[in-house]
Amino acid sequence: MKTISAIVLFLTIFIFPVFKINTISAQHRKENLDRALIALPVSNNQAYIGWRILSTDKKEDGFDLYHQEGKSKPEKANKSLIVNTSDYVCDNIDFSKDNTWYLKDARGKNLASYHIAANKPQNPYLSIPIRKPEGGITFDNEKYDYTANDITVGDLDGDGEYEIILKWEPTNSKRPPQAGFTGDTYIDAYKLNGKHLWRINLGKNIRSGAAYTQLLVYDFDGDGKAELICKTGDGTIDGTGKAVGDPLADWRNKDPNSRMYGKIVEGPEYISAFEGTTGKELATAEYIPTRYPLDGWGGVGGNGGNDATGGRSDRFTACVAFFEKDTPSAVMVRGWYGRSVLAAWDYKDGKLSSRWVFDSALPEWEGYSGMGNHSVTVADFDGDGLDEVCIGAMTVDHNGKGLYTTRLRHGDALHAGDLIPSRPGLEVFGVHETEEKTKALNTPGMALFDGKTGEIIWQKFPGRDIGRGMSADIDPRYAGSECWSGFGGTYRSDTGEEIYKDKPNSCNFGIWWDADPLRELLDHTTITKWDWINHKTDTLLSPGTVVSNNSTKGNACLSADILGDWREEVIWRTVDNSELRIYSTTIPAAYKLPTLMHDHQYRMAIAWQNVAYNQPPHPSFDMVTKAKEWATDKAGLTKSLFKTYWTIEAQENNISFSNDTIEIEAKKGFTLWRNEKYEGNLEISFSACIMQQGKAGDRLSDLNCFWMAQDPLYPDDIFKQASWRDGVFGRYYSLNMYYLGYGGNSNTTTRFRKYNGNFEKFEKEKTRPDIITEYTDKGNLLRPNHWYNITIKCKDGNIQYTIDGKTIVDYTDQNPYTSGWFGFRTTQSRAKFTGFNVRRL
Repeated sequence: MKTISAIVLFLTIFIFPVFKINTISAQHRKENLDRALIALPVSNNQAYIGWRILSTDKKEDGFDLYHQEGKSKPEKANKSLIVNTSDYVCDNIDFSKDNTWYLKDARGKNLASYHIAANKPQNPYLSIPIRKPEGGITFDNEKYDYTANDITVGDLDGDGEYEIILKWEPTNSKRPPQAGFTGDTYIDAYKLNGKHLWRINLGKNIRSGAAYTQLLVYDFDGDGKAELICKTGDGTIDGTGKAVGDPLADWRNKDPNSRMYGKIVEGPEYISAFEGTTGKELATAEYIPTRYPLDGWGGVGGNGGNDATGGRSDRFTACVAFFEKDTPSAVMVRGWYGRSVLAAWDYKDGKLSSRWVFDSALPEWEGYSGMGNHSVTVADFDGDGLDEVCIGAMTVDHNGKGLYTTRLRHGDALHAGDLIPSRPGLEVFGVHETEEKTKALNTPGMALFDGKTGEIIWQKFPGRDIGRGMSADIDPRYAGSECWSGFGGTYRSDTGEEIYKDKPNSCNFGIWWDADPLRELLDHTTITKWDWINHKTDTLLSPGTVVSNNSTKGNACLSADILGDWREEVIWRTVDNSELRIYSTTIPAAYKLPTLMHDHQYRMAIAWQNVAYNQPPHPSFDMVTKAKEWATDKAGLTKSLFKTYWTIEAQENNISFSNDTIEIEAKKGFTLWRNEKYEGNLEISFSACIMQQGKAGDRLSDLNCFWMAQDPLYPDDIFKQASWRDGVFGRYYSLNMYYLGYGGNSNTTTRFRKYNGNFEKFEKEKTRPDIITEYTDKGNLLRPNHWYNITIKCKDGNIQYTIDGKTIVDYTDQNPYTSGWFGFRTTQSRAKFTGFNVRRL
């Protein structure tokens, strides 16, 4: 066992990830999924079509899409093979007629089809009608109704398409400390076409509420069809009408003078497995552990003290995890604030069997109690190819032994992933509550730690009680995720440094929705994107006819990559609980990526998303890094990719795009920074043109660039003083960098300089950095409207600048700059820029 003290450990200088040390990754059995083809109207005569890329596909693989109107012959919609993305927008669609799309691979093999019936309402979502249970009256004469609540998905029938497993929650559901009766909890299964498969009634001996029922849906026995595993009680009715245990037993406390009135703190508890196709009970075992002793689940933390009324003992989470390569286990977690018990179960050959039990109350696991969250996450934290389970401030290894405890104590929000791409392995970010009985511990309100060792990378706000926290990559200027919470600003994941005091007003879920690999934000029924320049969120989707779940938690029924390409869908319920609506993005993608559901960590996250305080899923990789690995266009100069790769530093300017070329009208100084920091020997190449066509902004001058640029005050962040520089040329003297100005000073000089960051000297003496190379002859000045092909080489201190095949700079620097950013630069001109590429030498 390792115990990690809460010490701030900051990373050294941040370097944009070029190479990532990968951990061992066991190739766990993946689901046999179909192409998830989907077509959605985007206007009166346009349809967006998206499809799934499988983990077995290659990034070079292409697809053809055929469209059929009515009974006419299908015609190919695309002119050339679709390679860069796995989506397409079809024009001239007549929705008054039947429309069918067929997806084929490059060899002409049929892969999938999708049909929209004639005159079908042109809704931007898929509709699934659902069957709301009838309400009722409790033992104490309280009326209740039902609302559609959390959802999980699984391929119940083995056809490669996910089915919907929906929990119905009564309107009188309770939190464990609350006394009172609840209606029964129901579980339904639906096909995506709306077909109802079965209903399970958990019965009166399972209390209703977010802390009680956790649904685990996965193919546990390897037969290609998913099962459901959950906690059950006497009188649970399976999908065929058969009862679990004693159908007549009623273990609810009916003493109105008792603090346990309406609670269930007596009687047997079970865990059951149900068949995915029918809801039939397959196996039942006694739940591990029992609730006894009722007063044995306390300790400092949480909502103060202990109780003997079920407030602490009936706190549950659950997850699916692979503790062997091809064997998924169901893990049931009991207890968060004090004692925590994790029980791993296997379902095989029609039986549920206990694999292992971890109990924090045992002496060998001192320091593990009081470390549980309202949430759980699963990942291969230690890189051995098998899963570990993190329940907040402590992690249990695949063998049921404690891996480490951070002693950071209880919290709500929990995020695990490759949050720091430059650091090996996975990281965990969370927020922590500080209640009355834990204030003396002065534990941090938020912290980020190493997923393998529990080492605290950084921590903030000692003694502060913080209930909400989020981690997502929302600012392309900083590699990896940004972190924020209900207190403070927005912070870098690698150092914990505050980026800005502002933060998104959403601190709930992340969702991949638009074209780029940055993450958008999902809160209640709204999807927004963070504007990192103006520090505000912009709304992308906010349908007014749906509602979110779980009161102030404001989560959707589910958010997951279940249809179309790699972006995520969101499922909300309608106000009247008669319908589920699956919203899928219709924004054309900038990248092609494999389905997130074939990333093991992400798939495990979708399995646990429904438990307790729902948390967003994270994959095992950094999405921006993965997108660049899969990208066929890495210049990033298309409109959809631009903000992922580039940042503008200028005052007055206009930009526009034509395919993969940006046109810049620079009314004053204009710098276009590449977002990533480069290091070592490399070759930079691009094409550029200074326009002179009698248009506004035309001036034949300044085809310039910076490279290996760093701010000596902030060597890991070129953007730290961006607002001060603001495109003003003289302020770039503050940087260490190489500079080539081709046709500067109204096309009178071409100069190569090396800046040394001594801004104060240059300002005081009104001088400029020394000129290393200078040309004034016509052959080395700009020609209007001419496309120049430029190559810059930096190798072992030798700097070469070649333009149209002619090397005009060949300089050996005895003290070279070996890392930094690239910037394209112009001023008071109209320039075009394209074909940017970096090759390592």
